[in-house]
Parts: sequence; structure tokens; C-alpha cells
Amino acid sequence: MDFENLAQMGLKHLTRLEIHNREMKDRNEHDYSLLHSLLKAGNENQLHSNFIYSMINPHGLHYQGRTYLEALLSCIPESIHKNLDIEKIRVIKEENHIDLMITDGINFLIIENKINAIDQKYQITRYIQKIKQHYLHDSVVTGQIAVIYLSAKKRFPSQKSESLIGFHFSPDQTEPDRDELIWHGFDGNPPEELSALKLPEGFQVPYFHFPYFPRLENWVRECIKQSENKPDIRYAFEEYQKILDRLKPNNKWKKVMDFDEYVIRQPTSQQSELYKLMIHSQSALHKYVAKQLYQDLLDIFGEDAFNNLDRRYANITEKSIYKWLTKKGHSKNWKDIGFIYHDYLFVFGVINSYFIPIQEQIDSTKRLLGKPTRPVLLKQKDGKGLTDFIEAVTKIKNKIDHEKLQDLQS
Repeated sequence: MDFENLAQMGLKHLTRLEIHNREMKDRNEHDYSLLHSLLKAGNENQLHSNFIYSMINPHGLHYQGRTYLEALLSCIPESIHKNLDIEKIRVIKEENHIDLMITDGINFLIIENKINAIDQKYQITRYIQKIKQHYLHDSVVTGQIAVIYLSAKKRFPSQKSESLIGFHFSPDQTEPDRDELIWHGFDGNPPEELSALKLPEGFQVPYFHFPYFPRLENWVRECIKQSENKPDIRYAFEEYQKILDRLKPNNKWKKVMDFDEYVIRQPTSQQSELYKLMIHSQSALHKYVAKQLYQDLLDIFGEDAFNNLDRRYANITEKSIYKWLTKKGHSKNWKDIGFIYHDYLFVFGVINSYFIPIQEQIDSTKRLLGKPTRPVLLKQKDGKGLTDFIEAVTKIKNKIDHEKLQDLQS
């Protein structure tokens, strides 16, 4: 496909995208998330662990007792939590560095939450030691401790972390994502931080991989159903679902889309052509803006103004504007291009541009449009960045001309 046809096809798709986004906004659709405005989607402790804890805690301020805890336990094989006395159950957060723990005082369900953080050295084995030291002392039997590995991406801790040192895996063929950790002890002397851990040979710890997708997502959906008549709580779960939507691999969650998100939803053949267009456009954009900006400034000030130089600044040309836009090479080779207009300085600095009296110090509070110039010219999505910039320059230039005229008349 030649470039002219490629451009026509791109304009057609851009029009479709604009129509789609306008329709979404007219229907009051949006992509705003209160939780995401406060915390990043990948923040596993402050966001995910805290939210899950707040809902599965039977004594939480939702005042729904064990409703959401029981919904979570229903997503875990009964063989793992069957010994828990539901009447005595409590949920503990970040005690002894354990993300979450469900316990009745005798049985312990460790929940280790992993999204992007690395597995810590000997992590899960250390947690088992902590529970034995603080709660079980010498009386520990198989089944009293179980591990839930809540993970967005992987089923097991990394081998490098030796998170499960002293144990080996025994896969459970009867239940998906369930394994048995079997204690065989340390090869040689135990690490210093695990020197207090004593377990009988063959001691077993049920291990269950609890993936964010689909299990945690299914828990959220079930809780939304169970909160049908509790709008505030339902809204909290719906907000958390938006966070999961952002985390989910290859999930097309945005309703109001940018062009790249629109392209990724097109058939593969069209994606390929649109990809070519974006490559051409990226190169053409800098050249176009440099040409048009130079011409606009020339029309406003006249060629003579460009020769009225301050030796601290390089001359403004189409080429120097292009180098400033693309930041080619060392900054000393493209920054600080400008000229003097009457007793005002017009200059493109490193990030910002200015049109200020010569005697004033340059600082970011005086920048044109009140924000960095380069993103306005290259990234403003309404396509009016160049126009907005030229209008701001013209307004100041007209003010200067008016003041000079008044001076002449007085």
C-alpha cells in the first residue's frame, strides 16, 4: 500500500476512533478508577493485600461478618482449610512480615501475595518457622499449616530465592494448582535465620497456587453478587475489579481509547498497515512541526527579527527547531535557540520556551502556556498544540507592539 492510501486508511480509522470515543462519553462511560488514582495497580501490599484483608476480615467495617471470607475459602480446595474452626477464625495482616494469615489459633493459612515483587530469601520457610515459634511451639502436626501462593504471574516462588528451602514438592494429581510441601530438612547446616526450625521428617504443608486470574477475579465477582443490596460495598468491589482489569495480561480494558489501544483491537492485517503508518507518522511529525513552526514564527516576527541575536542563544532556523524537537545529540547542540524582539527574549530552552523581558530571570513559572512546550507541540491529543502555542506567542507580541506604539505616541 502506497503512502497516500496508507494515510487515507489511517484517517478513516482515526475518524472511527473519534466517533467511538464520543459515543462512550455521551453514554457517560469512563475509565476513571478511584483506587488507581491513589495507588498503582501493581502495588501488592498497600493496595491488594490491604483491600483483600479489609474484606475477608470478619470484624471489618463492612459489618458483613464472614461473608467475603467464606467466599474466598470457597475458591480454595476444602482439603486445605477443612480443619479451620470457622467460629473462631480471624484474619491477621503483616504479622511477622506475613502478608495475610487466616487462623483459628490452632490451624494457620499463610497467604503470600506476589505481583511484581521478588521472592525473598527463604521466605515461606521462614514464615513456617515464625508460626511454629510464636503459636505452635513443639506441637505441630501435618495439616496445621498451609500455604496459599496468591500470584498474578507465576505458580511457584523462584528457585533463586530458595523460598521453600528444606521442602520438596509433591504434586497433587487430584486437585488443580494444589501440591504438597514435604519436609526433608537442610543439606548440611541450616541457614542462620532458620536455625530454630525443627520439623519431623516427612512433615507436610499443603500448598495451593491461587492465581489472580481467574480465581481472585472470580472471588471479586462473587462478592459483587453477594453485595447486590449493599451499594457502597458493591462499589468498593467494582473499583477493585477495575484494578484487576488493569493488571490482567492483554486485557483491553479502556472504553475511551488512545490510537495505540484502538489499533491493537483491529484484525492482524489492518494492524500491520496501521503500524507502517505510525512509523511514517512519527518521523513526519517532527519534520512537519519544525517546518510549520518556523514558518509561523517567520510570519509573526519577520525575517529581520531572527537576526537580532543574543550571543548566548543560537539562531532559530527550521533545522535548529527540528533538532530541538528531536533532542538530537548533546543538549548543548540543540537547546537555547532564540532571538531578541525589542527588549524581549524569545527562546527555546531545554524543556520550556519563553517570551519574557530581557532583564527577567528565566524560570519555569514564566514558561509559555505554563507547561513544557515540546509535549504541547508533539503530543497534545486534540491536535491544537501548534495553534495554541502560536496564539500564545502572538498575544505577547501584540502586547509588546501596543506598548511600543503607546511609547511613541507619548
